[in-house]
Amino acid sequence: MIWCSQGNNKIWFIWKIPHNHGQRDINKSLEISKEIEDKHIEHYHSRVMRQKFVEHYDRIILNPKKCSSATVLEEIYQDLTGDMSASPTIEHKEVRNRLRVYLDAGIENPDIAVDLREINSGQPRKYDVFFEAVENFIISERTLNAAHERRHDEIGRLAVAISIRDLITQVSKTLDSSVPVPSESYLRLQFWPKNKHYHTALHYTGRFNLRYQIQTRQLRGEHVDLHYANTVFRHLREFLIKFREQGTFLSIDDKCHVKVGEPGSPVAFVPRGRQMIVHGDGQAFTATDHDFTKFKLVPSAVLLTDIPKDIGGSFYQGNLQVILKDQVFETSKPFRHAAELNKILELKFVTPIVAIYSDGGPDHRITYLSVQLSLIALFVNLDLDMLVAARTAPLQSFRNPVERCMATLNLGLQFVSISRAKMDDEAEKAIKKSSTLKALRDVAEKKPQDLKDKMKQSVHKPIGLLESVFERLQYTSQPVCTTGSASEEEISKITQAVLDLDPNIDVNKL
Repeated sequence: MIWCSQGNNKIWFIWKIPHNHGQRDINKSLEISKEIEDKHIEHYHSRVMRQKFVEHYDRIILNPKKCSSATVLEEIYQDLTGDMSASPTIEHKEVRNRLRVYLDAGIENPDIAVDLREINSGQPRKYDVFFEAVENFIISERTLNAAHERRHDEIGRLAVAISIRDLITQVSKTLDSSVPVPSESYLRLQFWPKNKHYHTALHYTGRFNLRYQIQTRQLRGEHVDLHYANTVFRHLREFLIKFREQGTFLSIDDKCHVKVGEPGSPVAFVPRGRQMIVHGDGQAFTATDHDFTKFKLVPSAVLLTDIPKDIGGSFYQGNLQVILKDQVFETSKPFRHAAELNKILELKFVTPIVAIYSDGGPDHRITYLSVQLSLIALFVNLDLDMLVAARTAPLQSFRNPVERCMATLNLGLQFVSISRAKMDDEAEKAIKKSSTLKALRDVAEKKPQDLKDKMKQSVHKPIGLLESVFERLQYTSQPVCTTGSASEEEISKITQAVLDLDPNIDVNKL
């Protein structure tokens, strides 16, 4: 006997058989090995195997009224015994097949069990009205999006909704409230599968010529301070759990810049060559094909985390706040961030303890004097008892909890191409030769004061558009909120807190 302690702990039995063995000797060996396996070897299941079984049937057991108990018990019996007996009747086979769709598709929503019952023979086509409205919505949006490549619209929309939830919301607005609406899980099965080679692809109907796909991308690397930074983050979480009733945890970060096209030349957020959610027929989503723009918007994301009760809980749940800023005149600086956090916290209940976690970028690096002074100003202005600021290790920004929210924001950003509003001829002529941020700021200072106001007003419309898109999104079942950028008066209020401590500090040089 040979026992292997690695892998899946297999036990190998080896014995000698005659050289000129026949079929009888082989059969006898198989009988002996089967007897050893059934009677003399104990079976042990791993935690993964037990967890898989629990997840497989937990959705049905927790909702016994929504599923046929007899059918579920038969399915469990076949899984445990390996019974491959055929169903006694055609009706029984159909019920078993529908239950298998629910179990194999990996769908967490138990409402799909009710949806599948609605397609029994003799039952009215309950969701036909809604599905017809979805088809009309897709056709209408496709017609609107089928614009000429030289179009001059300020907005270019993709021909589908941001998400399945948003698709249901938009279609429901066009229907009477009495029309039945299917669950998100059941509607997802009416699309084309993301990968036709997966086993779950068998359960997709392909009724709607749509495919749901999300781009994922992470950049990470090793650093000598990785273990230290992770330990600091764990201690910070344990501290917040201990004082969860008196503490607030903020995870902050700036998203990549959103390009704003020139008047009549909208520019898409998603770079050329990147995948998006598209029609199944391969219809392209096009926008201006150049990458050079004068104006850009900077979305700042702030996650107000719902602090869990124990360390095993999630620090990725909470309310997501998004602040859109003009990169030309509203640059990401420590005191601006402090003013924006001050505005967000004042709208909430200010706790005596506030913890801030970031990726350590130039405007958040806690070793910089400007960042330290901005944190002191925030501490004084909110009258806190304790303010903690921590950061991730370099090349480890993905550990920042707010990074989990960026995929949600991408859903909204990849659906629009934007351009700024046109100013009067004199203002357009003044900035025509300015192609850098410094040049735009210089010309705004040299020209009359109203030029700066006109430039700000020019990007006001795309900011409003993106805010409306973000507000349609949800993160952890909570709507995404948008907050206006900090005004000069709000920033002055924060800087004044530092000047009150030391009037000799020149905040303009920080």
